[in-house]
Amino acid sequence: MICYHKNYAKSSRQATFLLLGFALLSFSFEYDKHIINGLRDQTMGSLITGQAHYTAAHWINLIIGSLLPIIFYMTGWILIFIAIILNHPKKQP
Repeated sequence: MICYHKNYAKSSRQATFLLLGFALLSFSFEYDKHIINGLRDQTMGSLITGQAHYTAAHWINLIIGSLLPIIFYMTGWILIFIAIILNHPKKQP
């Protein structure tokens, strides 16, 4: 049975930011725990085929190993804080 209620017809901006923030934090945790090593190895294997390219390896390690986890983590928390700010009640004059 499908219930259609006016509160569920349209999600609020706050709920959307909370959902995206927690989803991004969850993905960030899984990225750090499981995805990062395989992605780094696969990227190195596909981009560096012949001779060793140390600068390319350095940039791959920097972007995949350092920058992306920080970006995921910070973006997730920023979205959650935006949702909290949007939930703040407005003062009535």
